[in-house]
Amino acid sequence: MSAPEIPVSVPELDTLPPRGHPILALPVRVSRYANRLESLILDWADSYRPVETTRQRQRLAGTRLGELIARTCPFVREDRLEPLAGWFTWAFVIDDWYDGPIGRLRSLQPEGLHLRTVAR
Repeated sequence: MSAPEIPVSVPELDTLPPRGHPILALPVRVSRYANRLESLILDWADSYRPVETTRQRQRLAGTRLGELIARTCPFVREDRLEPLAGWFTWAFVIDDWYDGPIGRLRSLQPEGLHLRTVAR
């Protein structure tokens, strides 16, 4: 299976808000723990195995999910890093599953996904 072709310019993905909007003048804040979050995400994935293949793990590593967390929680305390990394990782993986194979199975309810992961 190959990746779908994506047009170079997609109008729906234009920058919102538009250039020059006052919100874009706000200072950029990024947690000093961004790199640590990247490591914690992969540690969490290795421990709890929400991804099943090396390719899936590499894809997770390439998402820069730690940077997303660092930008959405710029003032996170160090003692909150591990649970935050686990929560975001779990949510990210579940979202991918629903966008992929599980989302196409009408008979599988969220409870089925929960039982599958708990049983591991």
